[in-house]
Amino acid sequence: GSAVFVWEEWWRDDSESSIYATRFNNDGSRIYSFPVNTYGTDWGYQWDPTVAALTGGGFVVTWTSMHQDGDGNSRDGGEFRVNTTVADSQFQSRVAGLTDGGFVVTWTQEYQNIVYGQRFAADGAPAGPEFVVGYGGSSAVEALPDGGFLITRATTGSAIYGQRYAWDGLPIGDEFLVA
Repeated sequence: GSAVFVWEEWWRDDSESSIYATRFNNDGSRIYSFPVNTYGTDWGYQWDPTVAALTGGGFVVTWTSMHQDGDGNSRDGGEFRVNTTVADSQFQSRVAGLTDGGFVVTWTQEYQNIVYGQRFAADGAPAGPEFVVGYGGSSAVEALPDGGFLITRATTGSAIYGQRYAWDGLPIGDEFLVA
């Protein structure tokens, strides 16, 4: 019954921008506010946050962080990198909570326009390897009631494709044209 809102805020702390969150009760009253990211410098910044509810009442937040992974461009216990591939910049992360308490994150590798995904277990550990979704400039991910998930991606040619995945992260059927 509660809700979490996330945003980026400029020059609130020692970094150029940081990610913050506020959690509200179902009646709209504020429970607490807090900084999400722990990494920050006066020449780097964090942006484009997204949040997903997890089973059991928790939530996960993803964002893009400039210079943190060693090349251009989450928190139950600590902030961690979701991408394994660090070539070029990674941006536009999206996240969905899964029925088993885990979550799946997608993002785009900037210069090659490749959309990647990574599943995580309920404890935040990677559940399988990072995987390529396909070429595209942006993505969205949605959990499905059967434990699987659906990823859509927009291509540079203005087409939108979708791919359904099983609970174990394996694709189900072929990718399909959405629009």
